[in-house]
Amino acid sequence: MLSNFVRVSLGGPLLGIVVGFIVSFWMKKVIRDTVLSVNITFIGAFLCFYVAEFTWVKVSGILSIVALGLFFSAVGKRKIYP
Repeated sequence: MLSNFVRVSLGGPLLGIVVGFIVSFWMKKVIRDTVLSVNITFIGAFLCFYVAEFTWVKVSGILSIVALGLFFSAVGKRKIYP
């Protein structure tokens, strides 16, 4: 029971940060296309939640989305074309 709690509570934020790095790298390749940047952000958030909750990973989807949002507020906002 304790191991499940640790896996869910630490795995979710870890997955969110990993997805944040992947989406950030992908957005760095996009130049001056705001629609594609917004779509990549939505796709990244949806895939992060889906992988966390509905695959064999079985970690917290909410914590992964929160970690992804915090990552993007710190790092990702510089990747979006103003």
